[in-house]
Amino acid sequence: MRALAFMIVVLACLAGSPSLARDGWARANPLYQPTGPRQERALDRARALVARRDYPAAIAAFDEVIALQPQFARAIAERAFAREAAGDLAGATSDHDAVLRLTPDSANAWSHAGWIRALRGVELDQALACSDKAVGLEPTIDPLDTRGFVHFRRGEFELALADYDAALRLAPRSATTLYIRGLVKRRLGDPTAGAADIERALKLDPRIGEVWKRRGVEA
Repeated sequence: MRALAFMIVVLACLAGSPSLARDGWARANPLYQPTGPRQERALDRARALVARRDYPAAIAAFDEVIALQPQFARAIAERAFAREAAGDLAGATSDHDAVLRLTPDSANAWSHAGWIRALRGVELDQALACSDKAVGLEPTIDPLDTRGFVHFRRGEFELALADYDAALRLAPRSATTLYIRGLVKRRLGDPTAGAADIERALKLDPRIGEVWKRRGVEA
């Protein structure tokens, strides 16, 4: 879900919006918008490279943006996802933590800090605390998916199932959530229900099993 959402955000940004220069760079929110033309050009280039899945070049372009505007939380978050896609999970963790320091009231920032730790299988107590905070701030699919995955990594399958059930009530066609819920059901001793979820997930996205395999989760 989060990878798809990230690509949608990138593509929407590439579709274009009026330049901030029309209203003056001084009005830009430095956490979420470029505050000058050099930042805007570098950000556009970084997003175009992400859309082409050229993650090393995209990361270098994000580096340029962030060097010009160190408090640019949105660019740091996008670099984190590019680093995750490139396999640099430690770098992604550092970026997500930086975003959390800049935007401590953001549910997504807490969720992403928990997600990357669960993905790495490290600091799972901290991952749970982050995901609990995210769900408390905003019980939407991203925080619920994150907390479900944290519980999965911790072997807390009943709790994982509850979070994935809640997430699927909000987004019943989420292939990634259906697939991992199927694995949870298998681990809870219900292979028939697990297989049904996995089959539905694969119909929605035939590659979703490979996505979870790359995340270190086997069927």
